[in-house]
Amino acid sequence: MMTAVELLPSGATTANPAAQQIAWSPDPGSTDTLKSDIGWYVDGFGAVADEAVDLLRIAVAAYVTDRLAPRPTHFSRDLHLTVHLRRPDLWLSDPGRTVMDILAWLTGDTWELTPVQSVDPPGQVQVPVERRDVMLLSGGLDSFSGAVDHAASAAHRLHVGHRDASTAVRHAQNLAEAWFCHRVPMFSWTRLQITQTAAKREPSTRTRSLLFMALAIAAASGTSAREVIVPENGFTSINLPLQASRGGALSTKSTHPWTFYQVQRLTNELSLNIAIHNPYAMLTKGELVRKAADSDLPGIQEGAARTLSCSKLDGGRLTGGNATHNCGLCIACIVRRGAFIAAGVADDTPYLINEVTGEARTTLIARRRSDLIALKEALASPVDEVDLIASAAWPADIDLDEVLSLCERGRKELSDVPLP
Repeated sequence: MMTAVELLPSGATTANPAAQQIAWSPDPGSTDTLKSDIGWYVDGFGAVADEAVDLLRIAVAAYVTDRLAPRPTHFSRDLHLTVHLRRPDLWLSDPGRTVMDILAWLTGDTWELTPVQSVDPPGQVQVPVERRDVMLLSGGLDSFSGAVDHAASAAHRLHVGHRDASTAVRHAQNLAEAWFCHRVPMFSWTRLQITQTAAKREPSTRTRSLLFMALAIAAASGTSAREVIVPENGFTSINLPLQASRGGALSTKSTHPWTFYQVQRLTNELSLNIAIHNPYAMLTKGELVRKAADSDLPGIQEGAARTLSCSKLDGGRLTGGNATHNCGLCIACIVRRGAFIAAGVADDTPYLINEVTGEARTTLIARRRSDLIALKEALASPVDEVDLIASAAWPADIDLDEVLSLCERGRKELSDVPLP
């Protein structure tokens, strides 16, 4: 069954009456269908190139569709986007095909794009402070570590983050903002909410990474920055499936080398002259945390403990639990715990597994049983080049021997984590 969504400005005439209409307000705020801290014209970043505006609109449409379309038991969905764009003709050629390929790669779904001409009157554009680069900052441990590692040049940088309705994400971002503003002069972070008003029907949001990057590309375009930095450890980015049943799109590829390759190809096709770069692509999470710990900023241990890595966030349903705390037992949390151990940094994170007791602790362990079994099975089997080739597509210039070494070091960090 196909799910069709049309993203259009408030008051515009629909081009696809059969689609679910998602109206985007011209100014920051809410419509009946979309909440956004940036308006339809994306003028909050300055004079953003038409191509970058269109890319963000497509990414928003995909993100909302991803959340509103329930995933069937056979996993794959047929998703059709109608999006009102400034340059619809451009998206009928290579960029349109590339962005659909990116979405299919990230989600495992079939995507189709129908671009429609948007009538955007000229508006008043604020002149932003020019930046040398834009860095993604999510509230997670990797982006925190990357921002700390680059703190000496923060005055030339705009950090960009996305937030949705998650209380835990907002909480972690608020803590991170307070930490950086207290320690880093001229620290600048723009956090934008973009989400549907209806309750989401699909818990996984694999398209969020494209939305995140599209926001950063728009910000870079509007501030004359020529680089988007995505701080993410390479081991998590590669994300080899722990079991054969978790392969393909079941293992998220939001910052995989192939994702960067495709997004860079897309920006090149759009002639945006912006480089998308992950300087930590060949570091484990522990190695990235160590780089942050080696910085001159005080209080790294405290700041790192405030970040959010958990992929489950169900602590609010446990007696004595907390909805904003990392659980400590999902795969993402185990990678996190292993990173602190490998980095030689004391882990002051309040994990649920250390907070709840009795029946609540038993319940938490039971909920994570499949993750724990998958992890133990994966660590019992060595990884070779065949596993890498079978797991994903790779850029032609990738050094698989270097990737194998990275995986071995990452697996070592996982194996050092004590488990129940």
